[in-house]
Amino acid sequence: MAMAHTLVIISGPVASGKSTVITALLKRHPDWAEGQSFTTRQPRPNEVVRNKYIFVTKDEFRARVADHEIIEYEEYAGNLYGTSRTSLEQALTSATVVILDAQTKGKETLQRLYPAAIDIYLYVTDAEIKQRLATDASRAGVDSKQQQLRLEQALAQNAGRFSYSHVVANQAGQLPAVIDAVEHIIVNQVAANRP
Repeated sequence: MAMAHTLVIISGPVASGKSTVITALLKRHPDWAEGQSFTTRQPRPNEVVRNKYIFVTKDEFRARVADHEIIEYEEYAGNLYGTSRTSLEQALTSATVVILDAQTKGKETLQRLYPAAIDIYLYVTDAEIKQRLATDASRAGVDSKQQQLRLEQALAQNAGRFSYSHVVANQAGQLPAVIDAVEHIIVNQVAANRP
């Protein structure tokens, strides 16, 4: 029996390992895909883009919101991020599982549109977030104001984790177990939702 097409929403604060977990899952499951997002941020130097982002100006972003091409969006650290309707619908027709990286507000919008979506929150303690952000900031040259804004938003995101059906703690040194746990949730939920 073929797998149903399933949307999976993975959320978590900055530095929670979302991209790493998603990349690992896509390697394990070639029949899974990642939905694309529009963003107004600039590509980072040496950024490995998995075709995840469509980089646009703020005016282009707003025009796509007005045209309903962006179905949910959020501002983060001064940049806009939003889910592409066309990309998501195309992925849901071809991939057995489509994974989206979205925050709590986006998750709520997506679940109204796709009620069977699986939602997973990658939890990192507040202390670990502070440490990871400090490391990232020194490596990427992020100024202190930007770092403080990222920290405040990450802590607010953590406070919203209780609205998720599944919460997976991503403690330092436990990444392989985290990937396995997220994979287990998805595979079991897909099996349970099969007609």
